Amino acid sequence: MTGADLKMQKSIADNMTNNDRRGRYAAAIVRKRIELLATARVGCKNTRLFGAVVDCCRLAAADVVDWSVLEAELRAVAEGIGLQSGEVSQTIASAQRRADALGAWDDWG
Repeated sequence: MTGADLKMQKSIADNMTNNDRRGRYAAAIVRKRIELLATARVGCKNTRLFGAVVDCCRLAAADVVDWSVLEAELRAVAEGIGLQSGEVSQTIASAQRRADALGAWDDWG
C-alpha cells in the first residue's frame, strides 16, 4: 500500500465521523487502526485486522461511525496488504462476534 493510499484511507476516517469530541476521538482510533493494518508485517496482518474490526464495530455500536463504510475500507486495506478475500471475511466475522460480546465503545479518553 502506497503512502497516497494510506492518506486516502485516513481521509475517509476523518470524513465519516461527526466533529464533536467523540467523533474526533473515534476518527483518531480509526486512523490509527488503518495505519497499523496498512503497515502490518507478515505474521501480524490478521491480528491487526481483527483488532481494527473489533474497535470499529464497537464504535459503530456506539453510533459514532458507520460500520458499512468502515468494513469496505478495512477490506480494501487488508486485501491491499495481501490477505485473501476468504481470510478477510473469516477474520471480520470472528472480530464482529468478539465486538458483540464486548458491547458498544464506552471509553472516551
